[in-house]
Amino acid sequence: MKKTLNINISGTVFHIDEDAYEILKVYLTKISRHFSKEEGGHEIINDIESRISELFSNKTIHTQKVVTVEMVSEIIEIMGLPEDFDDTDNTESHNAFNEGVNNTYYRKKKLYRDPDSRVFGGVCSGLSHYFKMDKALTRILFFILIILTQGAALLAYFILWIAVPKARTTSQRLEMKGEEINVENIGKSVKEEFSEMKENFVKYKNSEEYVKGKEYARKAGQTASNVGKETASVIGKVFGAIFLFVGFISLFGLVVGLLATSRIIGFLPEFLPGAHTGLFIDHVFSNSTATALFISVFIIVGIPLLLLIYAGTKLLFNYTSSNKNIILSSLGIWIIGIILAVTTSIGAVDVFSSDASISSKHIIESESDTLYITIDKTKFANFSESRFEVNNVMVMMNNDEEVLVSRPKFTIEQTSEVKPELFLRQTSKGNNYRSAKDNASKINFQHKIEGSKIVLDPYFLIDSNGKWRSQKVDITLKLPQGKVVFLNNNLLPIIDDIENTTNTWDGDMIDKYWVMKSEGLTLSN
Repeated sequence: MKKTLNINISGTVFHIDEDAYEILKVYLTKISRHFSKEEGGHEIINDIESRISELFSNKTIHTQKVVTVEMVSEIIEIMGLPEDFDDTDNTESHNAFNEGVNNTYYRKKKLYRDPDSRVFGGVCSGLSHYFKMDKALTRILFFILIILTQGAALLAYFILWIAVPKARTTSQRLEMKGEEINVENIGKSVKEEFSEMKENFVKYKNSEEYVKGKEYARKAGQTASNVGKETASVIGKVFGAIFLFVGFISLFGLVVGLLATSRIIGFLPEFLPGAHTGLFIDHVFSNSTATALFISVFIIVGIPLLLLIYAGTKLLFNYTSSNKNIILSSLGIWIIGIILAVTTSIGAVDVFSSDASISSKHIIESESDTLYITIDKTKFANFSESRFEVNNVMVMMNNDEEVLVSRPKFTIEQTSEVKPELFLRQTSKGNNYRSAKDNASKINFQHKIEGSKIVLDPYFLIDSNGKWRSQKVDITLKLPQGKVVFLNNNLLPIIDDIENTTNTWDGDMIDKYWVMKSEGLTLSN
């Protein structure tokens, strides 16, 4: 049993036993060493490997599928060793492969089209090699034959052009000339081709046409370069003007838009006059918050526009400046703008992060079984109508001063106590518990208990210097069983979901007497 290997020679895979592989490896190494430093050595080695692949293919098709030592030795006999055509008398390596072997291999001459000395298709040149005739004489005879056959020979020429293959490889060229296809002739053929190419190139390089062509190419290149520079300059100035126009218009629009938006929504920076506009948002955030957001938005949007203007001036006026420093500085300012916007936004939201409340209880000492609930209409008579309202919070004017007010919420619940009680609960938000409780304590809500009559303010005031922090006032009347309550019609704006046994809507509960029973608040007859 012998170990076999898979090898790839010139793109074809062969199975070869281990001993044959070692011999072939030594042989190809000798070939590579011999030709690697010569001109065209790589092409010579590729042609030799291609020829070896062809011989292996022929033998493995008709016989066995595995390349053996005998096949490798036979191919080495055919191809020959590099030492066989060296100037020095060195036969030691040759004897190492196969002592006394005749390495000459003649192959029957074959007709190919010659691509190296063709006029049209290389047919006549190929025929001259096949019949060992002069190429010029062959072409003359073929021309005469065309005349004598009245063009029939021309048809034969085209048929041969199609049917006869072109001599593409070095082996095919040697076969076309009837020469030995071995290492020596393959190397010699490739060297001759390289030598011929070099001579032709030298001749062409020294020719008048090359000199004229080179000069023409130089002038054409110079002209193209000048035209390209001029075109690039014109295009650059056009884009520069566009960048300047777009940049300045956008920057102007940004400033006008920020100012207009600030005035419309009442969110004005500190450096702008007329900070108060009567709009709700102005009573939520401080002027410093508005200033920080105004500046951050201008930086975030404005820096790219300023860079666009800078690029436009560079293209239009072509001055020298440090692009790297300007871009890095702008990037730093832009990042600062983003950080400012984020921190300001977080701070604006943070003032609503905590909540607190303040509660108070007032016992109603009236001996009457009926309580009358109403609103003091005169309390806010001097206040103007609401200029802006959001979620029951309004901005009113009191003696040319903006006041932030909101409506309380009134409801009724049952209690087990003997006497009625009025509970007030003031709540607010802040950035911590202490600030939230302080905001709740600044809520200004008034009420009066006059015997059996309870008078409530229609609104509660938020501190004049304070901001809206979701302040609320909840009023709860704790009513014992058997007590009756009358709801005045002016209570409708502040009634908040009073539960009753008949599920009567809050708006329909006014101007009626209601008695508290065990099952809940019930309409009294």
